[in-house]
Amino acid sequence: MTSLAHHQDHHDHHDVGAYAIGALDPEDAARFEEHLADCVSCSAELDELLGLAPLLDEYTDTGRTAAGASPRATGCRDGEALRPGAGATARPAALAVPYVQPVRAGEALLASVLARAAAERRRRARRRLALALPAAAVLVAAALGGAALLTGGDRGTPPDPIRAAYDAGEKHHGSAPGSDVDATVSLTEKRWGTEIAVRLTGVTGPRSCGLIAVGRDGGEQTVTTWAVPDTGYGPGKEVYYVGGSAYGPADIDHFEVRTLDGQRLVTVDK
Repeated sequence: MTSLAHHQDHHDHHDVGAYAIGALDPEDAARFEEHLADCVSCSAELDELLGLAPLLDEYTDTGRTAAGASPRATGCRDGEALRPGAGATARPAALAVPYVQPVRAGEALLASVLARAAAERRRRARRRLALALPAAAVLVAAALGGAALLTGGDRGTPPDPIRAAYDAGEKHHGSAPGSDVDATVSLTEKRWGTEIAVRLTGVTGPRSCGLIAVGRDGGEQTVTTWAVPDTGYGPGKEVYYVGGSAYGPADIDHFEVRTLDGQRLVTVDK
């Protein structure tokens, strides 16, 4: 890339905001659209700005009135983009936005729009984080939730994060009549829902099991699943798992330990 071409490409990277509010002349708009076809970062930034259409409409309408411009002066009706041959290139359908004559509100207008766009991006990022937290908790639980048996023998002790999660929470106990299955569930309220740890004994194997949170609304959410080894979790053997649910503690009615084919092994009431 020549020095001139590099300089022009660098300049094009800074044209996103001006393009979004229609502040480029037709020649610059056409050149930017050529750049946009090959630039992933500018396309992504433009998508963010186009999500602020009501804000941009407010600014362009205000600026057009202040400058004495009218739809006739721009050569198009309100809401209509310039057509090829009218001084602008055709816009890709996915990126089509109304084109208006440059608004002479100066750098303050563009700075204000871009600042609002940045604030909108931060708001969306916070929302994505809030939605991702419950899923992240389940992923962490999956990473930490391997069986850790307390036998007093060679099986070792639970990893500290699992045992810490169990020890910290509010305990609820349940046992299955006529069997050795015994479970204690520990609940810790989180901003995203509930962190749930379970201590389990008396389960025979091999089989695959899961801990299910049953809500007061009748819904169900899987907290975590695991595989029971051939030797099972007999007398004197304890296994700990940790997971999470989007339910708050007050929204949970009870828990069930089930096999993955639907057999209920034990119920833990709250």
